[in-house]
Amino acid sequence: MKALSNVKDIYMEYETYQVIGDELQIITKRAEKVFAYELYHQFRKLMPEDCGYYINGEIWKDKKIIDKENVSSCYPDLVLHGSLGCVDVDTQYFLCEIKMSTNQNLLDDLDKLTKLSESGLHFKSYIFLCVGKSKQELSDEIMKKNPTELYNGEIVCICKTKECTDIFELNEILNKQKQVI
Repeated sequence: MKALSNVKDIYMEYETYQVIGDELQIITKRAEKVFAYELYHQFRKLMPEDCGYYINGEIWKDKKIIDKENVSSCYPDLVLHGSLGCVDVDTQYFLCEIKMSTNQNLLDDLDKLTKLSESGLHFKSYIFLCVGKSKQELSDEIMKKNPTELYNGEIVCICKTKECTDIFELNEILNKQKQVI
């Protein structure tokens, strides 16, 4: 949590220019990699030397989630663990998928985290970090999808906006969905 709180708001969004009609206008964008790299940097600064665990950023980009014979096809945005390729339950700390609120496929990473949590990797936590949406906004989006059968409710969700950071288990949203049905 300390590393996340150390990420300054300027890494959440940036201004750039776009031609709209005949005019050059300033627009605001969000870039997942910019945010993820800064979070990695802040986390790494807090880690003691020779602590026996590592934080890795996304080491490869492909569409695979996992192959049972080839666990190395798992490439989340951030991983805290004993080493690459290690599946020892005692050294698997967390997998983190990061999505910016402007991403049209925002909920795809909840699908990915559910599959990873069922894959036998044995991480202590599976984290979905949504940057730029409040807990209520994320909850509303999830509720539209009728998610009670889709997602692992034990996924830890973090919603980070400029105003606040909310941490909760996905079950909080899923349980509300079940009560509505």
